[in-house]
Amino acid sequence: AGHSKDESSEFHIIDFEKSLETEQQMFISEIADSVEYIELKTPKNMIITRIGRVIPINDYLLIRASGYVYLFHRNGQFIKQIGDRGQGPGEYITASELYFDANNNEIIVAATEKLLFYNLDGDFLRSQKFKFISDIGISDSILWIGLNQYNGPKYNTFAVSVNGGEDTLA
Repeated sequence: AGHSKDESSEFHIIDFEKSLETEQQMFISEIADSVEYIELKTPKNMIITRIGRVIPINDYLLIRASGYVYLFHRNGQFIKQIGDRGQGPGEYITASELYFDANNNEIIVAATEKLLFYNLDGDFLRSQKFKFISDIGISDSILWIGLNQYNGPKYNTFAVSVNGGEDTLA
């Protein structure tokens, strides 16, 4: 969003701990135009707890929950699980992060020591090895991978090209 002439373009710092000292009332209308409740209609043998990320994609909802990635229709109807549990190609033990690359229509799942790439049909495309992935995101054609290394520098960030050919580190 743009700024008017009276608005500053500087960063605003909010002291979170200080803001908790005074109880304040906030109306949902101050932060959202609307709120929609969507009941996730899962198969009877599937229980979803602890939803970590929801990504709306056209008529779908891509959801990381309980260590797995699921695709739902926007009306909440379950479509499929993305990837299978295991250690083979296209499989993961737990999904720690999730992102959608809109330019390439690819689902990116961060799992233990690797990134897994799937199409919207849930078909496995490829994987890329990385250790200690803590966050992922895309800006233009660059996939940013945040790494949390416990035995080295506290944080490292890698930039990986996601356009054509082989991935390259920057």
